[in-house]
Amino acid sequence: MDIKASIKKILLGQTIPQEYICFPYEDFTDPFRIFLTLRSSNTVYDVTRQHLFLGYRPLIIGISTAVDHELFQILSSGQEICLFLDWQDRIANQNWRGFTIPNSAPAKVILEFNHLQKSDHEVTFIYTGKLGYHNFRSAFHKYTNGLYYRFRRKKPGNIDLPGNLYDQVRIAYAYPRNISLITVGYGNTINMFPTDLHGPIGEKVYAGSLRNNGLACKQVDYFKKIVISQIKVEMFKRVYAMGKNHMKEIRDSDDFELDSETSEILKLPLPSGVLRYRELEQVCSYDINIHRLHFYKVMNQVDCSEGKTLCHVHNYYVEWRKQKGLDFKYLLR
Repeated sequence: MDIKASIKKILLGQTIPQEYICFPYEDFTDPFRIFLTLRSSNTVYDVTRQHLFLGYRPLIIGISTAVDHELFQILSSGQEICLFLDWQDRIANQNWRGFTIPNSAPAKVILEFNHLQKSDHEVTFIYTGKLGYHNFRSAFHKYTNGLYYRFRRKKPGNIDLPGNLYDQVRIAYAYPRNISLITVGYGNTINMFPTDLHGPIGEKVYAGSLRNNGLACKQVDYFKKIVISQIKVEMFKRVYAMGKNHMKEIRDSDDFELDSETSEILKLPLPSGVLRYRELEQVCSYDINIHRLHFYKVMNQVDCSEGKTLCHVHNYYVEWRKQKGLDFKYLLR
């Protein structure tokens, strides 16, 4: 370990040189489950499969449920919820800002209601973050990291996440987030760019979020129909490099590395390394701060090939796992 790396380890608790760490989802063991509770209630709901991470400024989380499910009645009764991360069901025995949660939970975040999105099949309660707390870093390293991120030189185009908002986002990225590629355009004139702010709402509806000042968002709003593809993990470097396409115009498909097949209905090119894809048609959208949340009807869903799925988490979580003896194989760009 060189001197610079040693200093970062001592002062920041950082041994991994990248902020977001890629790995194959299928090889990941002991993931957190995500639980929900309300104020003045000991009842806890596992919403791991029902939650959607849709934004980071502010933190935006969706919770989907059927109208006839108990969770719908519970969420309809209050304006604030608490989500906490843990490995298994535990007794809620600690009061944290009016919410009763297990004292073992290493991370928790309070969210307030923003919007109710209805569909024919399910409803999605949209929440924005108010406050997050985690113990992925010691108090000392939280302080030194706060200073570091406050005074470091900002990269052009990056969104600044001040103070507690950054902790809320780190908590959201303590659960594996799938990095997919969106294809938008017509015929062989397309754009293709990555996203990790998306997810299904049941079988027939899909949601995703894009920065509302980006060309990618304007292209989705214009064409309305897209293909979103899950990608093989070995394509991780190429997928990250395609982030710049969020601010590029549509262009000839020869500029992209493509699969030999096109999508079944829209006939849009598919990216090289595609595992499975959905063809989506935009139904509606609305803005929360820098994000435009898009809601789609699922037109089609196709499995293309076998392989392991690209996803990533924040390095705070990875460092914490290492300290707990839960290290795993990951990929560095």
